[in-house]
Amino acid sequence: CIRDRYQRRVHGLPQNLTMATPAAPTDHGLRFQMELEFVQMLANVEYLRYLDEQDYFKRPRFVKYLAYLRYWARPEYVRFLTFPQCLYFLDQLQDVRFRDELHKPGFIAWLRQQQILHWQQHDEELRGLLLPPATATATAGPREEMGMETDPPLVSAPTVSQPARI
Repeated sequence: CIRDRYQRRVHGLPQNLTMATPAAPTDHGLRFQMELEFVQMLANVEYLRYLDEQDYFKRPRFVKYLAYLRYWARPEYVRFLTFPQCLYFLDQLQDVRFRDELHKPGFIAWLRQQQILHWQQHDEELRGLLLPPATATATAGPREEMGMETDPPLVSAPTVSQPARI
């Protein structure tokens, strides 16, 4: 219409060329991308705090939307996630008790700490998977390197039925 004609004239485009319109919200690719980004933002504890401060969790439509988003846990969708912790928080947000706990600043700090501990543990486990297996000489202690037995010889302890000799 008028805007298209103006832009054609300003940019020197032919009159028969139609201008591209932005994608409608019903466009499946755009919807997929928006929902993917939103679900992954749930892995951010500070974002959960923000949603709580803005009273989103008190809105029934928003809580239903969170329930709808659980489809991201299905294998055909989970492969697109970069931050899989978002699925944990999405599940937890289904519980009203968890949403109520988000009001407490101590709970947010605890969640953040638990998330960091999880990342550290996962990093250590991943390193163990990626490092080559250790050889026997690499795990040998000083006793093995000197050719000594690994365990001291067993000494039988006197039994109660044997009298002690003096």
